[in-house]
Amino acid sequence: MDTTNALSLIAIPLATSPLIYFIGRLATFRAQQLPEARRPSIARGVGLVVLAIAWALFGIVALDFDENGAATFTEGSIALQVDGVSLLFTLLALALATAVIISSGPYRRIGSLGEEKFYALLVVITGTMIGLVCTADLFNL
Repeated sequence: MDTTNALSLIAIPLATSPLIYFIGRLATFRAQQLPEARRPSIARGVGLVVLAIAWALFGIVALDFDENGAATFTEGSIALQVDGVSLLFTLLALALATAVIISSGPYRRIGSLGEEKFYALLVVITGTMIGLVCTADLFNL
């Protein structure tokens, strides 16, 4: 099993969260000229795109696991392992994050203070949960 996709599944949410924050911040400043009802939620959209990429990577990793079995990546003393249980909990983490982003739209006022932080931190905690369930040895983290 190729571990590049599994590492990307962890790294992409963590690496793109600053992008979600900065794009959302810039969009909030530019949207101040628009009426509140017409302000787009750019941070929410970028968060959904990042989760869509994570879902695609999850599908690739799951197919690879189905064909080749579990994979272990070791770098120094840190070991990441993709097995059936970690795939199950990765599925749960991605499903919950997607449900939160979709259902938070009506509850969060578009362009409200801290909206970009909410979506950026949601993506960060999703990547962190995926990394946590894929670790082979919890005490080496």
